[in-house]
Amino acid sequence: MNQKQFDGLVKWMQSECANYFPFYAAAAYKMENVLDPHVNTAQTDGRKIYWSPTFLSTLSQYGALAVFLEELTHCIAGHLWRAPGETANNPALFDLWNLACDQVIHDILDAYADELRQVGITAPWTRPDLNRVVSKEVIISEERLYEILRAAFLSQKSQDGRKTQDGTGGKTESGNSPNTSGEPVSIDKRAEKAKEDAEQVGIEMGQLMSTDLLKRGLPGKFVQIDERDKQALEREWLEILRIGIEAHCEQLGIPGFSPFGFLGMFRNRQDVKLQIPWYVQLIDMLQTRTYDWYKPNKYYEDSGLIVMGEDTIINERPTLAIAIDVSGSISNMLYSAFIKGAQEIVNTTNPRKTYFYTCDACIRTKHEFEGKFTVPEPVLSGGGTDFRPVFMKIAEVESQEHLDLIMYFTDLQGVFPDTPPKAPVYWIAPEYSILPASKNVPFGDVLPINYVC
Repeated sequence: MNQKQFDGLVKWMQSECANYFPFYAAAAYKMENVLDPHVNTAQTDGRKIYWSPTFLSTLSQYGALAVFLEELTHCIAGHLWRAPGETANNPALFDLWNLACDQVIHDILDAYADELRQVGITAPWTRPDLNRVVSKEVIISEERLYEILRAAFLSQKSQDGRKTQDGTGGKTESGNSPNTSGEPVSIDKRAEKAKEDAEQVGIEMGQLMSTDLLKRGLPGKFVQIDERDKQALEREWLEILRIGIEAHCEQLGIPGFSPFGFLGMFRNRQDVKLQIPWYVQLIDMLQTRTYDWYKPNKYYEDSGLIVMGEDTIINERPTLAIAIDVSGSISNMLYSAFIKGAQEIVNTTNPRKTYFYTCDACIRTKHEFEGKFTVPEPVLSGGGTDFRPVFMKIAEVESQEHLDLIMYFTDLQGVFPDTPPKAPVYWIAPEYSILPASKNVPFGDVLPINYVC
């Protein structure tokens, strides 16, 4: 492929993102693309994508688009600055980090394609066959998968070391003896924990150790970056991610979808603000695959290593409690927004069970629903507001079963309970009432409903 053809391909891929895949549009135009005969396939440093002309010649137009999106997603997902510190001076371990991230990238693109199909858009890209090291059904973060790959890698080297001592000629991935001392590579406590972790998520370590890809490594899809550049690069890509998420929500209307669990990247950040609908934040709480990016993985807390990106596996079909304020301070317009918002949550999550209440100073209606349902529209009562009756009922429910989330649609004008329930609570209120009333909210999070009403 010559330079003119390459420039035309890049412009076409950018145009495809702008017209059909706005989640990637800002990223597509940010990234500089260059031909580089010294790379094996394609790789990025966060500011440029380096393409092998030989590799490009093997791809269709849409195959190139798939690789383009993979490289952008590595940056969006923070893989360049999330790499474990021990990989900095260890090419073999950095290859494992690349491999772990690449597995997750393909699942992210599949999730994106599924979301587009729900609104009648077909993702046209075609991907080269992926050499998987774990089943697609395994839901796991990059950091956690890296730990498992690392454990398999060390076990493999340990076995090769024993073969070397026996004179059987064990070799490492580089073709050299696994160590210079002739001693087997020790399996550390982290690796033992990772083996237990693999069993928990259904990964067969023996099969993993025999995987040829683990032995020969993966051509780097992204490169190591200077430690001094990581913070600036992270800020740049968080801003790109913010634009992408907001564009995605605008494109798909009200799908109740937060792209790929990325919302956690904005937690505890004051330098990048994300303006997205309240319902997207709720769906992020209920997705089966969510990562707490800023909370160390407790599974490895006694190993001396901070493993970020702990997985939280939530029931695929959640059990919800939804309450709607029908008191005298709720206008007809706000009430309609409450009903619409509750219906969107039900349609999107397809809950296993929902406990539904309407309440002013007392409970006016209560229902139990299985699966999707049409939210009832009871008449506004016009009375005062007391939140305690609903939470008393919820306490009874929680004594019998687990609730994943509690949503209370209200203007926050009422009497609050003192004791929080076990499940997370979201108070969904009009923005005009949040500032004066939020100081009275004793627990839970408050989300504005302005995007709906």
